[in-house]
Amino acid sequence: MRRICLMVVLAVFGVAPTSDGQEDLTVNRVEAIVNGKAITRFDVLKHLKEQEIDLDRLPEDEKERTYRGALLAMGELILREQAAKKSGIQLDPEVLQNRKRREIERRGGRAGFETFLQSQGLSEDEFDTDFRRRQETAAWLGVVAGRGGAKLNRKLRPLIDATVSPKELRRFYDANLKTRFTLKDEASVRVIQVYFKKNRRGDKARKLQLLKGLKVKVKRTRADFAVLAAKQSEHISADKGGLIVGIQKGESDVLPEPVEKAVFADGVKEGDILGPIENVSSLWLVKVEKRERARVVPFEEAQPVIEAELRNRKMQKAVRLVLRELVRDAYISPPRFRKDLERSLELR
Repeated sequence: MRRICLMVVLAVFGVAPTSDGQEDLTVNRVEAIVNGKAITRFDVLKHLKEQEIDLDRLPEDEKERTYRGALLAMGELILREQAAKKSGIQLDPEVLQNRKRREIERRGGRAGFETFLQSQGLSEDEFDTDFRRRQETAAWLGVVAGRGGAKLNRKLRPLIDATVSPKELRRFYDANLKTRFTLKDEASVRVIQVYFKKNRRGDKARKLQLLKGLKVKVKRTRADFAVLAAKQSEHISADKGGLIVGIQKGESDVLPEPVEKAVFADGVKEGDILGPIENVSSLWLVKVEKRERARVVPFEEAQPVIEAELRNRKMQKAVRLVLRELVRDAYISPPRFRKDLERSLELR
């Protein structure tokens, strides 16, 4: 009987005795248990793979830290999901899709949304993951704060405070005036760049005529500049429809001087098509997607952005406090994992 119990315990924690009495380390090891839900080594490796992290390629001193970080993130996710389920705030996929559709419309439709993703360096899958978490977090905090009749309300309600005072708004604005609210001349553009060979007779003239024809096509038929850039441009940005974002006047290492000068010339506005512009052995056609003039953003204009950011920070802090309480009330094994989970929530 004792041998049977020992085999069960060893199997659960990933070490099973073989016929010759040796340990079989190939069995999938259980790394942690959170309220009855096991996290196995296979689960952690799968999570890392989904994040496109290959442990074998990491230096030895980073492997354990990366693995432990993924394990802690999975433990936190289990607590979040269980709290969401207990509070009755799990989002219906159709509801979530409708909210995403409104978000896309708010950003100017599919084209504007894709420009936003590129400017943030996000894939759509990464946006979806973050969007769902933000929606669940907002709903969860609403319930915990007393707007849903959830079982968590009474104990956790005092931990929720997302109000932002006028003094906090002004303090944030003053502290970030030079770095966040003093804007430089900045632009986002789409480009079509073609090269010509000086020693090939007529090559420059043919390429010049090509760009002039594309410019007429865009202006008269409203052809999609991004589609033309993907087909005709020889610039590295062609696979992004020629898009280059966040160009600051005098600090660009992407655009050559004649092109940058044209983009930041007086009177240039969003939607303008510039060129063809010559630079050494290439010709450029440029569409100005976004043009921000150097200025100081007044407090009244910055206030809604600041309030949203500070509120989000407080909401995230509230989430951590709620999760810490859930950790204290949860069954978490082994004890070291419980301590690591509590510490990670305290440090952030």
